[in-house]
Amino acid sequence: MDSSNVQTQSPQLPLEIWHAVAEYLPVPDLKTFSLCSKFWRQVTFPILFKSIKLYKTTVEEFRSGSLRGLEPIVRHITLAELIRPLVLASSWDPSWYETTVWPPGNHYGQIDIMIEIIELADTLSAALASFPALTSLYIPFNASKDYEWILLAAIFRRIGEYPFFKNLKRLSVNCTLIPYPYNDMTTEVAERLGPSHKYTKFLEGLELKITDTAGLLTGIPFPPALEEAGSSYFGGWNLVEGAVGTLRPFKMFMHAPPTAQNPMFPYLFFFNSEATLKKLTLKAQHFEATGLDLTKPMLPNLQDLWFISYIAFGDFTEKNICRAFPNLRSLRVDAPYYTTGYKRPPYEYITDMLFLERVRVPMLNSRSKINVVHDCKSVMKLREQTGVQRFEYLELYYKGFVSGNEVYSPDGPKPDLGGQIMICSIQGGKRECEWFIENGGVRSRHAVGEITGDVERRYKNFRWD
Repeated sequence: MDSSNVQTQSPQLPLEIWHAVAEYLPVPDLKTFSLCSKFWRQVTFPILFKSIKLYKTTVEEFRSGSLRGLEPIVRHITLAELIRPLVLASSWDPSWYETTVWPPGNHYGQIDIMIEIIELADTLSAALASFPALTSLYIPFNASKDYEWILLAAIFRRIGEYPFFKNLKRLSVNCTLIPYPYNDMTTEVAERLGPSHKYTKFLEGLELKITDTAGLLTGIPFPPALEEAGSSYFGGWNLVEGAVGTLRPFKMFMHAPPTAQNPMFPYLFFFNSEATLKKLTLKAQHFEATGLDLTKPMLPNLQDLWFISYIAFGDFTEKNICRAFPNLRSLRVDAPYYTTGYKRPPYEYITDMLFLERVRVPMLNSRSKINVVHDCKSVMKLREQTGVQRFEYLELYYKGFVSGNEVYSPDGPKPDLGGQIMICSIQGGKRECEWFIENGGVRSRHAVGEITGDVERRYKNFRWD
């Protein structure tokens, strides 16, 4: 758009109306308008700077440069520069550790990265004090296994003092692990920083080895009024010179400060917003219900819950979900399969959730044999149960199987490293179930039909597309 053709005088309309109109304009046009006059800067800046990525260089621009004075209009911030691309490959692949051995004396690069991230986290979190109207914050960062909780606790301790903290509506944290051949990096980092280093105070009291729960995290604040939250906890492996050890799970209801077995307390920040939280996304290697207290509902106002698990979804199944979160409207579980001792198919517990409308969960129990026809019949039986017909949609899936008719071979679905997903979908009150093959997010319908209770031949009443 040619800026010379843009009206530079204030039109005879309230500024609020122009703000509403400008919301529909593409960003390039907004940038062009902002160059025309003071009036158009007033119209466009609240939109252009509503959401920003905060870098070390932009901190200086907000303090004394060209962005000075714009802090009050910023509503969302992503803390940038805390992610290092060279370590992203290790984030969600436990087999990575099986093939990677870091020889002694060849790990100082990881320590340098960790120190740099600590310094940037200190600088960027301190800069957040200048944004009084902030309502949304995203914190992606790299950390070694021991700093995974230390760094997040330090950030919470810092920003908990700022005016915006109590008004945060959305908060998401996402840690990607820095590979390190030993269990503890804190000693070497502390030695490199030294007691007089200006960033040492940022971690003061948190760099201690976790040997008990006595007061380690006393005073660490968590937001009290979140409506949406996301927490991604890698958990790490207990490594000895590159060997794979014990995997630390996401202990969903461990409210106590961390112990050596559970250093993840800061990742449960959302429990402090019990009265307001409506949407929650949790990502981890796997989940565990240790410490689960279901004498009263947890997060009673939660409506939308999404679990993402790299490996099996164990113990914490729908049986516990429906008791812990009784008012869910939407439930999604992304995991290869369940591991549970229940004889009843885990997904059947969704019928106990009175307000549930949208469901996507795994079908396969690792203790059961794969039997597509049996599972089809189970799904349709489930559909006939009281309450299921109210669902907007119900999707149950096998993850990681090949497409085509061979999915339904006598031996059942076949493993496929390509990550294809076979989905059984029931929409609304339909009596039909549809089977889809999903690969890379692209879904194609594979079969449609009605499974009756007296099916005698494999795939009877199915129409293949």
